[in-house]
Amino acid sequence: PSRHSKNTGDQHHFSHFEKARSGYGTIKQRLGTDSQLPFGYCALSMHPADDNKNAVVSPSGHIYDKEAILEYLLLRSKELKNMTELFEEQEARAQKGESDNLKKSIQDLNDHFVANQEGVSTIVKRTSASSSAVGDSADPLVKRKKLIDDTDRSVKLQELSRVSPWVPQFTPAAGPAPLERPPQRPASPFSGRPLRARDLMPLQLLREQPAGDSHSSIVRFICPVSRKTITNQKVLMLRNTGTVMLESAAKDLALPSMTCPLTGRPFKSSDLLELVPAASGFAASGTVEAKIHRPSFN
Repeated sequence: PSRHSKNTGDQHHFSHFEKARSGYGTIKQRLGTDSQLPFGYCALSMHPADDNKNAVVSPSGHIYDKEAILEYLLLRSKELKNMTELFEEQEARAQKGESDNLKKSIQDLNDHFVANQEGVSTIVKRTSASSSAVGDSADPLVKRKKLIDDTDRSVKLQELSRVSPWVPQFTPAAGPAPLERPPQRPASPFSGRPLRARDLMPLQLLREQPAGDSHSSIVRFICPVSRKTITNQKVLMLRNTGTVMLESAAKDLALPSMTCPLTGRPFKSSDLLELVPAASGFAASGTVEAKIHRPSFN
């Protein structure tokens, strides 16, 4: 038989293993190369972006399938429209509340002025003398066995809230959080910058022909200039032609003459766009760790 000191839960505190098994603490997992999105795949649909010959790239360098990114922009535009309507309703209610408060304050000032001018005090004092006068009246019908408190219920609640603020119905409650003004245009799924459909640029991708004995389901793309397979190297694109090439090939064949090696069209430095490279299992290539945040247990 095993000793009790070796059993789980024998200590007065939870170990790291026990916290993880109980559902507490952040979970971390190292991502390998197979878990990274290969180059040329749509960042939304996770499929090759050239399936329908509609590969496009955003100004931030992310590659998308045109159908997937347009569907995303349409959905986000509808959400922003609904959020804008809710925000306008909130602003209208706030403006109406301010006008009502202003009218009420003006009315209170007018009532106070009229009362002071006529010499009428708005404060009514119920003294014991007045109550005794009612009790000692000569009319027997006016006599009461005990004093009846005819104070209004709202006045009583207001007085109770002043002397007993800890009563649950008098404690302050947090109202709904105010809405912020939504942006005019939907944001990019990854860069967060405003993105329009006309900002998307067509992209020409060239697939690598799989070898006869290859059973891999991952589609690879090659540089049309150097004919090298694109994995996680730096890749450049020409905005005016949509040509994709490796940075090393561009330095040797395109940048010296500032002309496209495939089409022969000249380009400017502003036409160069660096695409987001694919990551690998090495830390230098980008984010290689996934986290799931859960409640901490101290």
